[in-house]
Amino acid sequence: MLVETLRQWLLQWGHRPGIAQALTVHPQTVSGRLHRLRDLLADDLEGAVVKAELLVLLTAEGAA
Repeated sequence: MLVETLRQWLLQWGHRPGIAQALTVHPQTVSGRLHRLRDLLADDLEGAVVKAELLVLLTAEGAA
């Protein structure tokens, strides 16, 4: 679930209602998952370098 949430976060440019719709979950669920991802990966997921690295990683893993 977290990988798909991260994938949608990147694809939806962080737009939580769009992420929630794509995942068919409540926007608050998306917020909780993003909070967990920030705890696991980095506090600053907004940086361009971090986003690029995550997108490359997900693409390499076949998740994007």
